[in-house]
Amino acid sequence: MLELRQEDEKRAGRLHKESLVVDSLRYFIGPLSQLPPEIEQQIDQELHSELGKKKIDLNTIIGDLIVNNEAFRETYLREWDESGVDIINQTIGGVGNHPSVLDAAIRSLATWTRLFD
Repeated sequence: MLELRQEDEKRAGRLHKESLVVDSLRYFIGPLSQLPPEIEQQIDQELHSELGKKKIDLNTIIGDLIVNNEAFRETYLREWDESGVDIINQTIGGVGNHPSVLDAAIRSLATWTRLFD
């Protein structure tokens, strides 16, 4: 790990506070250091359901928690604030030319609309 001199660390902290910090690799899961137990349980249930889902939509799961669970929303927003990140890059929908990409884009737009509303 890089060791900074005290004066350089102060300068870095000041620049970080005064600047817009962009994280282009941060996924919607955000700053969460680990998944909350309720998300782990939901994923486990979906993986072992009769439908045998092979694809878990983590964005929708987290989006539902942000909208419906005030304690989770407060923790999520606090951790974002503590991360110091001001701007993220989030892909809307799927990637590629497969017909399911349109469905993924519609679901993604619906999730983001609900979060912003």
